[in-house]
Amino acid sequence: MGIQPSADAIPGPVSARFGAKVAIVTGGGSGDGVAVSGVGAATSRLLAREGCRVAVLDADAAAANRTVERIKREGGDAFAIRGDVTLQDDCRRAVELARSTYGRLDVLVNSLGISLSRGSVTAISEDEWDRVMDVNVTGMMRMAKHAVPHMPSGGAIVNVSSVHAMRPAYESVVYSVSKGAVVALTLALAVSEAFRKIRVNCVCPGNIWTPMAIRRLRASHVDDLDAARDRRRLLNPLEIEGTAWDIAHATAFLASDQARWITGQTLIVDGGATVPGHGETRPTI
Repeated sequence: MGIQPSADAIPGPVSARFGAKVAIVTGGGSGDGVAVSGVGAATSRLLAREGCRVAVLDADAAAANRTVERIKREGGDAFAIRGDVTLQDDCRRAVELARSTYGRLDVLVNSLGISLSRGSVTAISEDEWDRVMDVNVTGMMRMAKHAVPHMPSGGAIVNVSSVHAMRPAYESVVYSVSKGAVVALTLALAVSEAFRKIRVNCVCPGNIWTPMAIRRLRASHVDDLDAARDRRRLLNPLEIEGTAWDIAHATAFLASDQARWITGQTLIVDGGATVPGHGETRPTI
């Protein structure tokens, strides 16, 4: 299936560019017995390997602890927080715990997102709409609300959206709308928090291979996951499968001081799938 990184690899050089900075990563838990990493878990591990001290926030305490255990085995510093971003008190407590444990907070990565049943606007329920928007959008607002007052000049927020914000998927109305709102939230925060010298950027993953992708395919009763995985790989002009690590590297860059003059930007990481002209006749090598 083309050029494939290891499912659990962290490709590229590992530096100490985060020094002793502190980050909260939402949705950073790891699945039990899952061979591939989600975006939150990969980002938590990469930040830790680059010198960051990481508070891994997840509604599933066991999942958060699995990520922390892997970080510690790799020589990093992290601790787990059980918290639900739909609850104001949990968001406040997560920030307080990160600061009381490590003494500061420099980075917030809002990587948590859910996608419930697929359906058009005529099929989805208002309860489903409210649930997805509460987690995917309002949850990011809640975390920023409590984190921003404690972040120093040069602090950074990175929100994880999706290419579906620009190119909605078939029968994925609420998910696509929620991810579009994440882009708008990023722009609004970048403007409103610029006076604090806090940067706010957004990463939009394409069709990466993650536990969420696997769950979606299984929910759609796909029998041959390998064949479906290969079809997904061919959706981008590079014909290389993207993984959570590709998103983690983009997120780490935007969160680092190397991106000190970048704010209010949306970085699409999709192998070129959304580039105009993709799908036209390809040259042969």
